[in-house]
Amino acid sequence: MNLIEGSLWDVIRFLNELTYGDGSTPGMEAAAASWRKDMNTALESWGREALNGPEK
Repeated sequence: MNLIEGSLWDVIRFLNELTYGDGSTPGMEAAAASWRKDMNTALESWGREALNGPEK
């Protein structure tokens, strides 16, 4: 059963609005931005092969 209908991007936009919209908990957007920055740093340090697998 689908509780939320739409394309994947529609669902992502909807969930982001619930999480980071005007009625969300203060500080959530800043916490998410910090998490994304940390994740990007970690992914960059692991290198291309860790992200995409070995070259073919």
